[in-house]
Amino acid sequence: MSSTASTSSISSFYTENGVTRLNGSELMSGLDTQKLIDAMTAKTQSKIDKQNSLEQVATWRREMYREVESLMQKLSDDYFSFASDTNILSSTFFSSLDLVSSSSAVSATGTASNAGNVVVNSVSQTAKAAVYTTQDISGVTTIQSGAL
Repeated sequence: MSSTASTSSISSFYTENGVTRLNGSELMSGLDTQKLIDAMTAKTQSKIDKQNSLEQVATWRREMYREVESLMQKLSDDYFSFASDTNILSSTFFSSLDLVSSSSAVSATGTASNAGNVVVNSVSQTAKAAVYTTQDISGVTTIQSGAL
């Protein structure tokens, strides 16, 4: 006697979110088990997503703090370190600066070493006293500085 054994399985392939899956249970039961699982885990997944976004924000903050700290350290090293040539606390920091001022009213030149002895080369216009004029109902009123 010969007996023949056969096995059969019902399975299906489907693609969801770009992933091809193999599942046979929904054909037997008539239910889409993957969608049921997704629906049952949606609340947990949203909590996981929220924590992931909070972690990302914390990472961005850490990076910003590190960048600011790095810039502050560079500023300190460049301008407040006694080993630096650009130390603003050093007496020689301002000695190499040239003073040049040029405006429509005054022009002056000099160097930092003789900043206490600045000489004004020329003055083309002097300041005038402040005057405020308004017209009142009774007439013209003028207020001058120091006249109050």
